[in-house]
Amino acid sequence: MPGGSQLSEFEKGQIVAFQSLGKSQRAIAKELKRSRCVVQNYLAKQQRYGKKKRKGRKRKLFKRDERQIGKLASNSSSSVNVIKKDLNLEVSKTTVWRAIQRNPNIVREKMAKAPRLLAHHINARLQFARENMNREWKNVSSSRIKVKRFLMT
Repeated sequence: MPGGSQLSEFEKGQIVAFQSLGKSQRAIAKELKRSRCVVQNYLAKQQRYGKKKRKGRKRKLFKRDERQIGKLASNSSSSVNVIKKDLNLEVSKTTVWRAIQRNPNIVREKMAKAPRLLAHHINARLQFARENMNREWKNVSSSRIKVKRFLMT
């Protein structure tokens, strides 16, 4: 784990110059008032010095896939499995779910449970529709409709 500060561009140039003059790593470190390890590490990996390593596992989904998932998931009630099937993705449903969670523009929630329609509910709705097919709805107040619906259930 690195403890000190990174080498500046000036210090890097000095290290290269001192090495070309034939000085040892220990002498260069003493001249720059840096540790011998930092000089040794810089000389061993000059091209990669100071660059971050990529951490973690490579993602299964490409950015394009994540954008497509975002398109399908936004403003719809499609399940994760349906989204995965529609896009023909070869990943788990958990991976698709994580892609949705990472998208800051989408807020997904579980759908609220709704009571199941029973046979008498369906019949009551059909009867109401048949009775009121020819009615002029502009002339009916909304409170009267609410009372009638309440009585039917």
